[in-house]
Amino acid sequence: MSTLVFVGGGPRTTGILLRLAVNAGGEDNAVSAIHVIDPYPAGGGRIWRAEQSALLWMNSMAQDVTIFADESVEMDGPVIDGPRLDEWVLGIGREQVIAAGLEAELKGFSGTSFASRRLQSLYLGWAFAEAVRRLAHLPTPIPVTVHRELAVELIDIGAEQLIRLESDVVLSADKVVLCQGHFDLQKSAESAALSSIAATEGLTYVPAGFTADLDLSVLKPGEPVIVRGIGLAFIDAMILLAEARGGQYVTHEGQLEYLPSGNEPELWVGSRRGVPYLPKLNYSVPLGDIGPKFIDDASLAAFNSFTLDFHAHVLPLLKWNLTFAHYEHLATHYPERVKVSWEELSAQLHRLLPVELGGDLTDIGAFIERAIPDPGDRFDFEYLNNPLQDLLASECRSRNCSLYCSSYCARIRSPFFHGSSCVCGVAEILFPSSRAWPGWTI
Repeated sequence: MSTLVFVGGGPRTTGILLRLAVNAGGEDNAVSAIHVIDPYPAGGGRIWRAEQSALLWMNSMAQDVTIFADESVEMDGPVIDGPRLDEWVLGIGREQVIAAGLEAELKGFSGTSFASRRLQSLYLGWAFAEAVRRLAHLPTPIPVTVHRELAVELIDIGAEQLIRLESDVVLSADKVVLCQGHFDLQKSAESAALSSIAATEGLTYVPAGFTADLDLSVLKPGEPVIVRGIGLAFIDAMILLAEARGGQYVTHEGQLEYLPSGNEPELWVGSRRGVPYLPKLNYSVPLGDIGPKFIDDASLAAFNSFTLDFHAHVLPLLKWNLTFAHYEHLATHYPERVKVSWEELSAQLHRLLPVELGGDLTDIGAFIERAIPDPGDRFDFEYLNNPLQDLLASECRSRNCSLYCSSYCARIRSPFFHGSSCVCGVAEILFPSSRAWPGWTI
């Protein structure tokens, strides 16, 4: 019998506890007690805690979020079904949502909604309690004790591990599982230098961090603010500096417009690519029997290389798969937008494969222009990755950034561009590590 200690009580710990409850069903349980250490509520942990703005959403649709592993996961033990986020919110979790004062978020909520992080917090909190309940009802119950404080030291003494808490309480464990999730950044030399310059010049510097934890009140209305990066953290910051300060989005003559409150700072935003990441699609289409090609042992062995080089061997195949999926879907579902047969187009695409796999690396750009008359139907990986790379003038880049964003927003709303959905489907197969936990996505 052993004692198991989890440092961190977020989704990863919750998922492991659910699987332990399934696999530790016998009377000869190897685990006798479990401790979970986290200063934030267990289940959601720090990132998915309930105490954050209702304006901060998840970046996956509710129907794509679940903490329960399903048949798609390679694992030991049986599959025990559990509700997805949308099923829980509209089903057994509905009363809990209402009791938490979030009834307004139920209006119009469906599987394709982007839930607030507060709703996700409730779901994960319930899932953690469900895991604890299941462990407590095993033939040989396994108690779970939650410690709402920080773990500050881990000491190895032979086969035993000691965990000292912030309160100086010391826990003894046979196994420690580190599930801290998102780490805080240590202050870099660059960050220290920027902070020093800001202090010397009478400016304000906000270092990198989890946006919901940052004090953005130091950014005053109307002040120019340089923002470094246009990723997800920027989206959170923009929301907290705009809508959270009284700004509103309204629809005027079919166009979405932002009405400022006057309390917003003036944001000057930049990144290496100069554009935000692509938004998720507003539609889905059946992907059929698509899947990666030439990414198997036999194909990779054709390179006759003892060590595969990602950029030389693997990345070209990933790009080729995305390109092939796009044109296959276009030719199959919209043949009127393709001026050659799929057989001819497929043969030309196979010429782009590495020589080791039968390609000849011929430039087929002129062929694609003739075969696919509409530039909007063509797939350009390099443009998607860096659409402003050939632009130098800042004014021109700003204008083109707006055009790029507007164009892509139109694409994600229209099933006319089914190829984008197909490419995303293949990308999910090619990059399974984008799923944060087996069976669920955040």
